[in-house]
Amino acid sequence: MSAFIDKLAKVLAQAEAASTPEEAEAFLAKAQYLSTRWSIDLATARQHTERQEQRAEPVQRTITIGEARAMGNSRLVALFLACAQPNDVRADVARNSTTVYAYGFPSDLEVVEALYVHLALQMVHDAGAFLASDVHLVDAAVWNPRTGTFAPPSKKTARLAFYEAFVEQIAARLWAARRDAEARAERERLEAAEADPGASTALVLAEKEAEVADFYGRTSTARGSWQAGRRRTGLDGGVAAWEAGTRSGAAARLSAAKRLPGGRTQIA
Repeated sequence: MSAFIDKLAKVLAQAEAASTPEEAEAFLAKAQYLSTRWSIDLATARQHTERQEQRAEPVQRTITIGEARAMGNSRLVALFLACAQPNDVRADVARNSTTVYAYGFPSDLEVVEALYVHLALQMVHDAGAFLASDVHLVDAAVWNPRTGTFAPPSKKTARLAFYEAFVEQIAARLWAARRDAEARAERERLEAAEADPGASTALVLAEKEAEVADFYGRTSTARGSWQAGRRRTGLDGGVAAWEAGTRSGAAARLSAAKRLPGGRTQIA
């Protein structure tokens, strides 16, 4: 697994040098493609490994998102989930959105954490740069219930709208890359079917997802659903902020940032 993670890290680092949105798109798609293909290969290998032999099993991992009451925690959780779902990782979220409890195969969890850290750092950086430009102040079409007038959004609501738009773009891009990887893997399997037909890509992934679902059902103690994820800012944060977040998410580079000290994935 370490060899694959090293390869993925190189792709993430290369993305830092991307000079155009097209290059950024290609790097994110390649990272997700590699993740999906690696996942398919491991799932296929597990089919040929007897239960009594040493075999990878799902695990649970705790991810720190931020300090209690820190602004944007729920949007960072949403970004983590956007990285997790296309990579067959399930998650429970602490009620205050400070912590995520992730469930999946170790290789998938490593991929998700790597994607999340790189993308979260860029999201926070780009939102800060947008707010520093004061572009959000030109948008005076936001209703302020305290004053009963239309006025530019506050920096807080503009930041949250930026985050939400960014996350939507990332989720769409990762799912598209996963679907492409699955289709390519199935074409390659069919081309080699005469030698070793094996199970379809869809079946292999379905069995893998069932293993994660079974582990989640036996392990998770969560009750209810994550309410914080339902509170959206949307255009209340201003059209300018939403459009800026959309552009940032659509052209996101995967910054070559390293994991934070102590192995934490918390974003300041």
